Amino acid sequence: MYRFEMGWSANLSRHVLSPRIRQAVALLLIAGLWGCAHGTRRAPPAPALTSPGDSPVQGPPPPEAIFGPAPPQARKVVVLLGPGLSAAMGAAGVIRALEEAKVEVAGLVGMEMGAVVSAAYAITGTANGMDWRLLQIRPEWFGKGVLDSLLSRDQVSAEKIRAGLSKVFGSSEISSSKRKLWVVVKKPNGIEVVDRGPLVSAVLGSLSSPEWLTATQEGESPSDWGGVEAALSAELPDMPRVWVLPKLSEKWPMASARAAIRNARQWIRGSDLVLEIEAGEPFDFSRRSERAYLAKKTCRAALPLWMGERGWSAAP
Repeated sequence: MYRFEMGWSANLSRHVLSPRIRQAVALLLIAGLWGCAHGTRRAPPAPALTSPGDSPVQGPPPPEAIFGPAPPQARKVVVLLGPGLSAAMGAAGVIRALEEAKVEVAGLVGMEMGAVVSAAYAITGTANGMDWRLLQIRPEWFGKGVLDSLLSRDQVSAEKIRAGLSKVFGSSEISSSKRKLWVVVKKPNGIEVVDRGPLVSAVLGSLSSPEWLTATQEGESPSDWGGVEAALSAELPDMPRVWVLPKLSEKWPMASARAAIRNARQWIRGSDLVLEIEAGEPFDFSRRSERAYLAKKTCRAALPLWMGERGWSAAP
């Protein structure tokens, strides 16, 4: 018994107490002590499933403000050009001022000579194209003698003007214009606002009676803006308007033109921009470039305040 114990002790000392075994035992003891001190870590429980109405939908937060340049503002207007023969030619300067200020002319309404300027811009869509066509307008087409002859139904004079305008505008249709165009035409039974049909015929109808061949009470241009409000409200609702009206004196020879300027007041809204340009002599077409320059200057002076009231930033 004694020898057995001694032999077992010697065998245990030889195997258990070897360096490799002692190292393994030490590691097991350290691991056991660490587990007792810190316990066993468990994975977090999975969230309980809920119905859609129990809690807000989980997911990424909503996107914050988008960085980068602000989107461009929609700065569009409708331009209404009134009568005035040579004076109305100055309205071309207003259109050029709007173009330079990055204000888009989305539509135009023209009456009498204002219809000629409106058509010149509408069919091209650019100020340069407008100027090119207006330079082809011959002053002798609209001289006092021609207008007097029209009152007596002089078909030769009417055809002369038609032929001239046909060289400028060709066979263009109103509906094919680059910009939306309305022409205020004088009819035997009143006023009509047209936006389709041959362009030259509409312009002639605005300058006097239909086709310039049928005498009306005065043989002059339309005197009312009837139908314009309905046409604009239907196609370009709430779009701001820029009225271009010559300053016609009481000595102006065409009473219907004076009446048209007065009647425009009842259609002007508080948010519209009204530009009154110098008229000069009705048949003096030699100074139309000067009138266009003065009208452009008038428009450029009035635009900043009006655009500020509308919340439009200055042109880039």
